[in-house]
Amino acid sequence: MGAASTVKEPSAVYPKLLQLPSNSPLQPIILLANELIIELLHNAREVSGGRAILFRITKVSLISNPTLLDAYLFWTQYIALCNQGKSEENGVIYKFQGQDFVYDMGQCGDLKLQWFGQSYHQYMNQVYQFKLRLPEIQDKLRVLLDLLMNKITKQQRTDKLIQEMINQFSFAVKVCKYWTPKLEMYNSEIEDLQTKYKQIQKQADKVGEKLFLRYGAKKFNVQVTNLISKEKYLMKVKCNKIIEECFVGRFRSELEQEIHKQEKEKRALTKPKSLGDDMGIGSKKFPWRIRWTGCPLVDMSLGAISTILSEHSHQLTYLRRFTKFIRYLTNAYKTEQDDLLRCWHIFCLSFTTSQRQQLQNSIFDGLKKLKLGNQNQEQVRLYFLKYWEIVQPEYLYELESMWKDYITTQSRIVSYWSDNIILTLDEFKQLDPCDRYNTLTSLAKNIYCLQSYLPIALKVYQQNYQKKIKQAREFMEKYQQIFMDSKPAQGAYDNIYKQFESCDDQHKIDKKLQKFKYAYEKFH
Repeated sequence: MGAASTVKEPSAVYPKLLQLPSNSPLQPIILLANELIIELLHNAREVSGGRAILFRITKVSLISNPTLLDAYLFWTQYIALCNQGKSEENGVIYKFQGQDFVYDMGQCGDLKLQWFGQSYHQYMNQVYQFKLRLPEIQDKLRVLLDLLMNKITKQQRTDKLIQEMINQFSFAVKVCKYWTPKLEMYNSEIEDLQTKYKQIQKQADKVGEKLFLRYGAKKFNVQVTNLISKEKYLMKVKCNKIIEECFVGRFRSELEQEIHKQEKEKRALTKPKSLGDDMGIGSKKFPWRIRWTGCPLVDMSLGAISTILSEHSHQLTYLRRFTKFIRYLTNAYKTEQDDLLRCWHIFCLSFTTSQRQQLQNSIFDGLKKLKLGNQNQEQVRLYFLKYWEIVQPEYLYELESMWKDYITTQSRIVSYWSDNIILTLDEFKQLDPCDRYNTLTSLAKNIYCLQSYLPIALKVYQQNYQKKIKQAREFMEKYQQIFMDSKPAQGAYDNIYKQFESCDDQHKIDKKLQKFKYAYEKFH
């Protein structure tokens, strides 16, 4: 690593900033020193963290002694792969303008590759700023150390607190010495890259075309608005596989690999977990799995989406399930008009005169207290009560409002990557660099999922959910009149359905019986 390796890196466990009584003559020196040390460590953390993110996004972190040129080289090749080796035709742009880095990835829709570009822009500026500030910070620390030594006596130097102060200054100076050659090397890498980036771009297309022919790319529709989407391409294989084949002979030694494995296991302990379910996605279920990112502001929006979709998913499941159970237990599936209103009519006919009197004031309040002798009739009572609870107008209105929020929140999540807003959030900047990478990868997975969930969720909502809600509202409008018009029926409860026109398709009846019986025995 050149000159940077001649100075040992200071311990990552930084000493605590010191506090002295406000009337101490040394207090002004310590306050100034603390400000300088905070700035020093912050800059060091940002540069090393930003560099680590670039290496981990492109996976050149897997090789021994990776450089910025390695990371940039593979980033352009991955983009060329997603553009099928036709970067120029697809509008791919890389341009350095002073301290600005302008890029357009063409048809490449890979979010992590997008964030590499923005992260590189930030890293480049962090290196420049730190390189400019470091000499000034170092000089000021030396001046303050001289002032401190002049103000204390030989006897005071043995005091524990004074020794801690001197050690803190000594530590800060070591950090400066460590970072001086390091920043020279990092700055040299940036300058070298700026002279070679056009040549790298030309080579990237040749390599990218070969990679595309070998590994391929997958289409991904990026939802720009609720109605407009753009066709983009993602990598089919993980970067690790490409790195393994392209960097033969440069991989870590066994010792380096073991150290990396231990670090990865530690990182896994703090990696955000998942919440929700995306199994069984289809025409009858809302998908709602999300992965926590560790960034509070982002997770708040993701949690809102998860809550909205899970509430609607559970609502749809219960509406379908309770309706099936009631149709099965009333034998309504054997009649021509096999719906919830027919089930309710059959159920109302099963009441005796005395039972009807208990329901006169409030049907559902009365049903809560009523106990019925027939087992199937009693189960119908319980499931109508459960159904009634989840179709109350107030609850349906609440869900309707939540659905509007889903579309708004979805747009907000998309904006976190479409304009690289995630990288500018204070909550994101306050994360540890390792956690920032986890946040970016988790957010990328979330956006891929949410973008693919949106058309599914809209379809389920419009074609399935709304149909069930329409049936529920119709039931709530007519149940009282049906109750008032019905009179106690003669005969056993299980035969009441015979008073209505029967379905003449026995195959259809048998099929429903098999489906409803299975659902009832499995879920009730």
